[in-house]
Amino acid sequence: MDKMNVDFEVEAQECNKGMGLVELPSNHVFGDSSPIFEEVFREKVIPRNEWDAMYDEIQPNYSRMKTWQYNQRNEGTCTANAMGGTMSYAYNRQFGLSVAPCPTTMYRHCGRSANSGSSTVCILKRARDHGTLLIDHEQSKDLLRQLKLDPTHVAPATGWNAHIPRGSMEETAIHFRIDEFYEISTIDGFFSALLHGFGILYGRSGHAIHGVDIVKRSGKWTCKYDNSWGNWGDNGFGYDSIDYLKRTNASRYGAFAVQTMVSPKGLGDVINAPVPQV
Repeated sequence: MDKMNVDFEVEAQECNKGMGLVELPSNHVFGDSSPIFEEVFREKVIPRNEWDAMYDEIQPNYSRMKTWQYNQRNEGTCTANAMGGTMSYAYNRQFGLSVAPCPTTMYRHCGRSANSGSSTVCILKRARDHGTLLIDHEQSKDLLRQLKLDPTHVAPATGWNAHIPRGSMEETAIHFRIDEFYEISTIDGFFSALLHGFGILYGRSGHAIHGVDIVKRSGKWTCKYDNSWGNWGDNGFGYDSIDYLKRTNASRYGAFAVQTMVSPKGLGDVINAPVPQV
């Protein structure tokens, strides 16, 4: 299996946006920060010669789970925006809910300024151990009311100096957390995770993005990712081919799979729609 350990270049069209991904420590080794996907989900790593058959059987279309378009504007908050998107998809897939986790309340604990950037691992640990508020939007406030949480405990999607309500991180953010994240060490593991519906937060060329789907383009396996540059590219989506991903230096930036969220307090009283079948 191809290791994800070579230099990377930007294949998608660049635009003048904030990026902000910080490299992992030079002494980072796989499995230091989280379990390794290929070890925990050994049975889910699909041999490459079986991808076509499984793709035809599943006919994945996980990008339909999108309910919120993230836009980091000119801030260096790509890691937190990619994390917010990963969480948002997982809420829809797991609970059938439209949820917009806030990047700001994760990033300010991992960055040093609006444009300093942050590492993937810091953001992932923040999302797992402390959670985040929801983006300041009427839909978020309605959900908080239904969960019997404080509807004022929301925050803007951008803004290093944005107001964060006192006590909100301890009282409310803790209910919006990922269950766990898993470091991916191979290309086969990367595309197997996509086939099984895991969201993937990964980085390259100083930018972090959220891998959401596996597609075939021009006969090549490709990762469809949801970017955080607003209405950019293909309705906010971009594409990284398998050949391109083979040149990704995961030892510098990392690729991490996320699938499940911690169930928020009172969620059983809120769910009205069936969980989407994927």
